[in-house]
Amino acid sequence: MSSYPGSNDPYNQGYNQHDSAGQNNSPENPYGQQDPYSQPGGYGQPDHSQQPGAYSQPGGYGQPSQPGAYSQPGAYGGQDPYGQPGPFGAHAAYGQPAPQLLTAEEYRAQGMPLPISQPVYGVSMIEAYKRFWKKSFRFSGYASKSEYWWPQLINGVIMLVPLLGVIIIQIIIAVSAATASNPDAAAVGAGIAGIFVFLIWGAVVLFSLAVMIPSLSVGWRRLQDAGFPGALTFISLVASIVVLIMCALETKPEARRPEWEDTTGD
Repeated sequence: MSSYPGSNDPYNQGYNQHDSAGQNNSPENPYGQQDPYSQPGGYGQPDHSQQPGAYSQPGGYGQPSQPGAYSQPGAYGGQDPYGQPGPFGAHAAYGQPAPQLLTAEEYRAQGMPLPISQPVYGVSMIEAYKRFWKKSFRFSGYASKSEYWWPQLINGVIMLVPLLGVIIIQIIIAVSAATASNPDAAAVGAGIAGIFVFLIWGAVVLFSLAVMIPSLSVGWRRLQDAGFPGALTFISLVASIVVLIMCALETKPEARRPEWEDTTGD
């Protein structure tokens, strides 16, 4: 038996030492394999065997980070879908440019006239009514809430005032006929009043026909501005309250479609 330190004691083996027979007694791993703790990358050893992009990359705890699997610009080599520009500085769907939602004051501040082909937000009552008639036959494009509701209010008042006049005239005729001492004079007065009532009703009907197409077009554009197909405005023929509720909703630029755009120009 060899004496220390050259013995074959597994607990006292020295590196590169030989026994009396000249054999190398340096420790070896059984089965001819290398010590797993001496492999590159194990327990403090630098790992040079892994390719960039693997999960055990340099860069932890102050080391410079290499380009890896999670630092690639998008899946499958494509662009990051969340990096596209969008409306209001956000991300636009399908790479479309952000729509310009400018108010009337912003147009005037820039010295620009109010466009006809684009919706204008925050317009005054008079300006909205002018645009109502200028865009009478434009069903493409969009209309802001002010462009829709101001004309509705004005048209409602225009038709309401004559109707109130008709009611007042009919009340006067009824009272005169009941209190008149001369039936012939009362009949003459009723006939004249009837002519006025007929003329007033005729004016209301003509005005209703005149605003019918512009009202449909502005309702069509308002629905598209709120994100709905403009054809839904025909629901107002049977259920006007439904269309009024839809037209009261906020603008949805993200719901706009290319076929809704007004390409006619100004």
